[in-house]
Parts: sequence; C-alpha cells; structure tokens
Amino acid sequence: MTTDTLASFLSWYFDRHPAHAAGVGSLPHYSTFGDFSAAAFEQRAREKEAWLAELETLPRSVDRDLAVSVLRGASAMEAWPGWRRDPHEYSGMIFFGLLGPFLHGLLPEAELVTSTVAKLREVPSVLAAAEANLDPSLASSLVVLRTLGQVRTGRSFLLDQLPLQVSSPELRATLAEAAGPAADAFDRHSAFLEDLAVRAGGDWRMGEKLYSTVLQDKECSATGRRSCTSAARTPTRRWRPSSSSWPGRRTGARR
Repeated sequence: MTTDTLASFLSWYFDRHPAHAAGVGSLPHYSTFGDFSAAAFEQRAREKEAWLAELETLPRSVDRDLAVSVLRGASAMEAWPGWRRDPHEYSGMIFFGLLGPFLHGLLPEAELVTSTVAKLREVPSVLAAAEANLDPSLASSLVVLRTLGQVRTGRSFLLDQLPLQVSSPELRATLAEAAGPAADAFDRHSAFLEDLAVRAGGDWRMGEKLYSTVLQDKECSATGRRSCTSAARTPTRRWRPSSSSWPGRRTGARR
C-alpha cells in the first residue's frame, strides 16, 4: 500500500467521519459533526464497499490490512445498521465531540470555543436526523432506554458543564448562549426517545453469525463467537511460582 493510497484513504475516511477524525486530533475536522442524513449514511456505505474492493487487490501490509479490517467490519455491520437502531450513534457522538477537544487541548481556548459554537449550531439537525432515521421495528427498547438516560442530561451538560471547560468568563458566556438551542433540541429528543422506547420492537442481540463475522473480519480473530465463548468458560489452572522460578533464583544456589 503506497503512501499516496494510504493518504487518499485516510483523507476520505476523515472527511466522511469528522467526529472520529477530530477525536484522533485532526484539527481541520474540529468544527463539524458531519452529515447524518439517511442519504449520507447510504452514500458512505457505497463508498466503503468501493474502497474495500480496491484495497483487497493490493499486496498485504500492516497499513493495508488495518484499513481492510475496518472496512470489512463496516461492511458486515450493514446488516445491523446502528444508525437505524441505536440512538447513541447520534447523542454519544455529540457528547464526545463537544467535550473531547477541551480534554485534548490542542488549540487555544478561543479557537476551541469557536469550533464548539459551530458544532453546537449543528446539534438540532443531528438529533432531527436521528429522529428521522431510527426505525421502531429495528430499535430495541433496552438500548433506547439506555440512551434516554444520557440524553436527559443534555441540557445540564450543555448549559452548566460545557462552559466550565474554559477559564474566560466571556468565553463561558459565549458557549452558554450558543448552547441554548442545542439544549432545547435535547429536551425534544428526550420526549422522542420516551415514545420510541414504547414503540420499539427490535432485538438488541446481533446474533452469533454476525458477531462471529465481526470478530473474524474486523477484529482479525482466528475464531468466532462459539470458540471464544468456549475458551472463556474453560477453567484455567492457577500458576503458582516455585522457589526456583523467582527472579534472581538460581538452581542449586545456597540459601
């Protein structure tokens, strides 16, 4: 895998997944969450398949194999689309995407606030996309309720906790003002999830076949779910060090 091919793949991946890119320190992606419309998810899936087909033809290398494992895992998960099943795909990304840059501290406070304000403006549209995309026939009430607990903290996080990440009173006020519409969107989203939890009829379990595929194709495991479960249940023999195995101990040494 040439350097140009790797750079092209990473550029594509980061542009299509800006929240992940920002999380690993890509400063050009600090100011947006990206497109969460159904059309964007479907377009990304097609592009991932195209990249996978291209990279699978290349000679094996560490970089190539890592990229292929990521793409194969994503391809397998198309049978279990989180963007239609799990509201955490949206709200979790918002929480992490807003707080992460302050934890990393890669930019001065003023620049962090500017990029955060830009993302706060996107929060209502991201949550609206979640409400349009989530399918009650696929979503599990257990998963929805888990996310609902987090979403209910959205207003407090945005208005009380996020401004505390900066020391300047003026910048705190800027964040609090920009967070108002986002907090309102979280309130609306909480009500949506309460209703979705009642209507949700999906299963939270992906099943052995898909889980085994993810283990083998994405995690590069030599075994599937059944073998992993069997190994986890197999009793292990507790190792007891003998006096001869202690560091510095030599066989036959005098006491």
